[in-house]
Amino acid sequence: MMNRRNFLKASGISIALPFMPSLAHAAGQKTTDAKRRMVCVHQCLGWEPRAFFPKEVGKDYKLSKTLLPLAENKDKFTVYSGLEHGVTGGHYAEHAFLTGVHIEDAKKYKEGNISVDMKAAEHVGFNTRFSSLHLALPGGVGRYDRTSWTRAGVSVPMQEKLDLVFSQLFTEETLTARKRAKKILEENSSVIDTVLGQSKDLSRKMNKDDKVKMSEFLSSLRETEKKIQAQNKWVMSAKPKVKGIGTVPSNIKELFPLYYDIIALALQTDSTRVASLQLPVTNNVYSDLGDDITEGCHLLSHHGHSKSRLAQLAKIEAYHMTLFNNFLNKLKNIKDGESNLLDNTIVLNGAGMGNGSAHSNRNLPVILAGGGLEHGEHKNMYDKDKIATPLCNLYLSMLHWFGVKADSFGTSRKALEV
Repeated sequence: MMNRRNFLKASGISIALPFMPSLAHAAGQKTTDAKRRMVCVHQCLGWEPRAFFPKEVGKDYKLSKTLLPLAENKDKFTVYSGLEHGVTGGHYAEHAFLTGVHIEDAKKYKEGNISVDMKAAEHVGFNTRFSSLHLALPGGVGRYDRTSWTRAGVSVPMQEKLDLVFSQLFTEETLTARKRAKKILEENSSVIDTVLGQSKDLSRKMNKDDKVKMSEFLSSLRETEKKIQAQNKWVMSAKPKVKGIGTVPSNIKELFPLYYDIIALALQTDSTRVASLQLPVTNNVYSDLGDDITEGCHLLSHHGHSKSRLAQLAKIEAYHMTLFNNFLNKLKNIKDGESNLLDNTIVLNGAGMGNGSAHSNRNLPVILAGGGLEHGEHKNMYDKDKIATPLCNLYLSMLHWFGVKADSFGTSRKALEV
């Protein structure tokens, strides 16, 4: 059977061809117009590296201690080592996980420090009620612990309150409330139309530098106008009807799975096609997982090789990886077109911290799952000189899979074969 990716090869160089239905049909593959989705999970404190990375490379690798909860889905994900961003600063650099760019260096790049999920959300545009969804487990989000960023260098708020998120996604407002919202949007649109009209007269009196500033301002206004028009379209449209979540539990064994459930529901109902989940830097003590958990997550990540702390950390990481495995199963069991939701969703799980105990941002732990890709492998991306591959190369591949036409992303210069 023909490989999922077709290439033209000459002189040792491989050039990926675009997807061609006729070739897929000839190879016996099913063609589909299924919508593509992207989910990014950011473990801010990192995964303990000695327990995360498998010792073997290739398809015959043995699952590491941290990856054991994913055993039933081994053929649905790829583990990467030797990927990093080249940024340093410990916690003050982990915000670059989905961007590849430190916020202080954002101006050096043509797209600033936009994150891969927000780049994908731009591609979706206003075709869904929400262009993206951003959740964070309880524990607080600090200045540098943010996951998603716009191209303007603004961190996207991560929502912790599940009842509020569920309401925004699925609870129908009254007709009166919707009409009121529609009227406000129309008034805002009218104000923008007036400003745009007046700006033409002002531009004639400006010097060159001011005209550039005015052009940037007007571009921002036009983008706002598009958003208002999109909101105007969705405000009178009925929301999907799904089963409610009831009272939000306080026990984390019952609470944390709901974050993944809401993401799955949002994707299934096409309320959004891009979602991110942040496992934040937190001092919370996860005692609900057992009486042997006595110290906060942040402190445990800086274990200093203490056996007691490593044992507690292993239990917490196994729990998080079990939740991730259950999420993959949930997507896999949801029919989506001719396939299932997991095959039509590319799922990233990783961290901007390679070693929390050492505050290192080197060799970032990364899992890529779903997307109908050929998985079941541990790929070591260090070259013969032990130089790491830019993680943004993988992000560029993810964007290509998503349908985004881009020559680069962040620090990337070429895409990885996935």
